[in-house]
Amino acid sequence: EDIIKIFYYYKNFINYKSRLFPIGAVIDVPIYYKSLLGYIEELKLEDVLFRNKVTDKDLTSYYRISNILIHMSEHEGVGLPLIEAMYFKIPIIAFNATAVPYTLEKAGILVNEKDYRKIAELINIILNDDDLRNKILESQEKRLKYFDSERLKREMLKHILELRNFDRKLISLEAPMKRLMDEAKI
Repeated sequence: EDIIKIFYYYKNFINYKSRLFPIGAVIDVPIYYKSLLGYIEELKLEDVLFRNKVTDKDLTSYYRISNILIHMSEHEGVGLPLIEAMYFKIPIIAFNATAVPYTLEKAGILVNEKDYRKIAELINIILNDDDLRNKILESQEKRLKYFDSERLKREMLKHILELRNFDRKLISLEAPMKRLMDEAKI
């Protein structure tokens, strides 16, 4: 719904040629989908083209034609679309909630308020200011390195080994702790 509101301002007041491709399984939630369609109709908004479940090939195609990713979720974990957008060199504007600030860190643009008019104008600024867009993309490229699969594998292995060592330390402390507890009659 937030993205539809942003798109309404962007399409009607900034770029009437724009299109919005919400991608995801929203169609699988019929009541929500119907309410979104009703809202779009109420706004007399055109060019909102829902895409339900898409293949990886189709998803890649949508990323390749995208100019910007708007991510307004308040209930997101890591946010795979954010990582995918960084990979495809698409500037990101995201709501500063849940794990989104962790995922983006200093990359993309985080917004603290859902001021739809301002976000629509921000989209316009990013798409028309090459220097700003390039700075955003550079920051996203740096952040994307954090999600490199080889780096993540090394970090995961490191944590597993630390946990094993921690478990061994706990086991080696069991006998002295038991003796202390026996002596204290606990």
